[in-house]
Amino acid sequence: MKKKKKKKKKRCDKTRAIGGNTLLSTIKGPCRQGRSPMEVAHGLIMQGEKEQALSVLQEVVSKGPADPTLLGLLGTLSMDLGRLEEARKWLLEATSRDDQSPATWYNLGRLLQVQRRHREAASAYRRATALDPHLAVAWNNLGLVLREQGRLSNAKKALEQAVSLEPEVARWWNNLAVVLEDLGLGDRAVEAYKRACELSPAEPYLLVNTGQLLQRMERHQEAASAYRRALELDPDNQQALFLLSSLGECETPPAAPATLVKAIFDQEAPLFEDTLINKLHYRTPELIYSMVSERLGTGLDILDLGCGTGLGAKLYRPHARLLTGVDISREMLARAEEKGLYDRLLSFDIGSQWPGNSAYDLVVANDVFVYFGDISQVLSRIRKALRPKGLLAFSVEELEQESERGYKLHHGGRYAHHPTWVARTGEETGFSLLEEKKADLRLEAAKPVRGRLFLLERSPGDPDRPSSR
Repeated sequence: MKKKKKKKKKRCDKTRAIGGNTLLSTIKGPCRQGRSPMEVAHGLIMQGEKEQALSVLQEVVSKGPADPTLLGLLGTLSMDLGRLEEARKWLLEATSRDDQSPATWYNLGRLLQVQRRHREAASAYRRATALDPHLAVAWNNLGLVLREQGRLSNAKKALEQAVSLEPEVARWWNNLAVVLEDLGLGDRAVEAYKRACELSPAEPYLLVNTGQLLQRMERHQEAASAYRRALELDPDNQQALFLLSSLGECETPPAAPATLVKAIFDQEAPLFEDTLINKLHYRTPELIYSMVSERLGTGLDILDLGCGTGLGAKLYRPHARLLTGVDISREMLARAEEKGLYDRLLSFDIGSQWPGNSAYDLVVANDVFVYFGDISQVLSRIRKALRPKGLLAFSVEELEQESERGYKLHHGGRYAHHPTWVARTGEETGFSLLEEKKADLRLEAAKPVRGRLFLLERSPGDPDRPSSR
């Protein structure tokens, strides 16, 4: 019972799209007299001794040519143990010796997917489905890889094939719902999510996913109902509690839970830049840079906080000696890394304790504070990370009416802040206000989102941080 509860909690933190695991059907190799190496390896795997199983198979391979089934299992075990390059070598060799095993092609696709070699992964999954058109997990993963490539119509077809083959698997319906929403087919996406919830009624994350889509569609009563059902299953589900708060049904928390922020951006990473730039006309990085650029020289240590896919990196690279990007989403960081502009990329929750002891000349936070109501603790951490006279440039969505709290959680799950409260909080946490500007940050429902840009300077007198490089 205890183990089952732990598993349920883990699933609550999943992103919306879920891939399949490796297939171990390759362990069913030919038997010789006595116990073959495959049988020995199989027994060790069943006992959880994967390292020992790997050693058994490696010993066989070291003595001469091995059959493709054994090579496939060797590759699968290497992948499960995190030895990805070894796994790729073995799986490629297995497919070169026998290109008729759908399980081996599937496992190669899974490996390539993990390595972000999406085009090659799609090719491997297609080969697997050509050999076994009924392999639903391969159709599912092909759909996810095609979504990564922005090929949404093809992704939809692949996922529809998965649910037609295995209509009882909730994960396939969940993933189809994600792509249907990407395509703007909201009503169909809701039905797919509901089908997933019917198939796995004890999974809170499916209810949270359903509620988030309903909330984006402004079907708030239905969304709240989904969140309440999730809380019945898991009373400590922080995502459901926060989202209910954004609908005005609970007390407003000081910040969004890190698990929710991570899940949102892990899921949105494949389409993030296209959506923001081409659909929402997101301009915040350029607007902040135009405000701060005249004060910047070169050879600076710069921290891009909540860097996402690195939309601001090209702006600050010419000024930086060391350009560091931080984001809670590893999926976003993977795309930032592909740009090759950062010297360091770190993943941690900026609302918790910061690792390391770095000191920066400039910290930039584009569209980050919308996930924090009370920004005082984050400002204090940023101040400790800045050198004396160091600069902080950031954006907030504007709250027009001032209140004692100074911020408000909107139905979209983002915080807006009153500029007077922001400036006062900055002063209270050890900053001086250098500049403040009004700005339209992006579009939402075809209307501009009103915001404010702030440029603060770290006040002197904090002995906790070094002033030398």
